[in-house]
Amino acid sequence: MKSITKDIIAYDDFAVLDEDNNNITGLVTGDFTFGLYNPSDIEVSSSIPVTIAELENGLYRASFTPNAVGDWLLVIYHATYFDYGKAMNYECYEHNIDGIEDLALESTSQAIKTETDKIQPDIISSPDDYKADVSDLATSIEIANLEVLVKRILGLTQENFRISDAVYDSNHLLTSATIKIYSSSSDCENDINALETYSMTTVYNSEGEMTSYKVVKN
Repeated sequence: MKSITKDIIAYDDFAVLDEDNNNITGLVTGDFTFGLYNPSDIEVSSSIPVTIAELENGLYRASFTPNAVGDWLLVIYHATYFDYGKAMNYECYEHNIDGIEDLALESTSQAIKTETDKIQPDIISSPDDYKADVSDLATSIEIANLEVLVKRILGLTQENFRISDAVYDSNHLLTSATIKIYSSSSDCENDINALETYSMTTVYNSEGEMTSYKVVKN
C-alpha cells in the first residue's frame, strides 16, 4: 500500500502491454475508465478526476488528488488490454511524512558512530592503554555511564522513541518537531522521564523537496 498525502497529487505508474508483451504507446486519459473509491468506499471519479499521462514507451502515470484521510482504491480499466482492471491501493495521511524515517535512520547512524568513537580505544597504536581501559570499565561509575550510553543509542535507533510538537508549513510539509527517547516503553507511552530531548528541523525548496534535515540534542 502506497502512502499519499491529503490535498496533494498522488501518482502511480503502470505499463500497458498486449498479449505478446509488446508495449502499447499513444494512449490518453479518454482511452481508460476508472473506479476511484474514497475511505468511505464511495466511488468518486466523477468529482475527483483521474488523469493518465504517458511517460515513455508504454509506461503511463495515473494521478488524482485525495481529499480525505484513510484508505483509497483506484482501479484502472482498458477495454482491450486489461478489462479486468489494474488495482492500486493507497493510505492517505493528513501531512507529508515521506523520507523522514529514512533521514532519521541516516542521522541515527551518524549519532551512533559519534557516541561509540568517544569510547573506542586505539587498539593498534596503544594496546596497553586499551587493556587499562577495559579494566576500568569494571568500576560502578563506568558501568553506569555505559548503561546510559546504550539507552541513548537504543533511543536513537527509534526504540522507545517519540515525536511531538510537529509544525507544518502551508504545503503540509513537516518543518520542525521535538524528539524524545525513553528508557522504557511505559515511560514512552506516558511521555514521562525522557532520557534525552532533541530538536528536529527540516528545510524544503520551492518544489517541496527536502534540502536539509537536522536533529540537535537540547
